This record gives sequence, C-alpha cells and structure tokens, in this order.
Amino acid sequence: MKFAIKRAVVERISHIKLMTQEEIEAIHRQQEELLQAQLKAHQEAEAAKGRCRRKKIIRATIKVGRNDPCPCGSGKKFKACHGA
Repeated sequence: MKFAIKRAVVERISHIKLMTQEEIEAIHRQQEELLQAQLKAHQEAEAAKGRCRRKKIIRATIKVGRNDPCPCGSGKKFKACHGA
C-alpha cells in the first residue's frame, strides 16, 4: 500500500507543468473575458425577462373573496353560491 501511495505521488508530481508569468496573465485575461461575456448574457436575459412581464390587471369591479357574501344577494358565501 505504501508503494502504491508513493507511486501515485510521483505520477502526479511528474504531470505538474510550471508556467511563466506571461502564460498566467494570458489565462487570467481569458477568464476575465469569459466572465464579462457571461455577465453580458445574464444582463441581457434579465432585461428580456423584464420586458416579458405580465401587465397588471385592472378590474372594473371589486374582486369578491371566497368567504365574502355573494354579490347576487342570496346571503350565502360566494364559495357556496357562485364560486363553486
């Protein structure tokens, strides 16, 4: 088991690649560009979502609740009269 651990450590160490400062900066620039593109796409999606919102419904009469008296004048609750 110790041999297997030592072998795994050596294999992983041998795959390490040292980078120059220029390579690191290039990777950072690529990541920054990717983040900016994602941010722009997110902002566009949020703007599109804002345009698609439903319009507010304006009623000519007052909305009747389930437990309010029925507007027909029967004296029953709306849910038992016309709400069923």
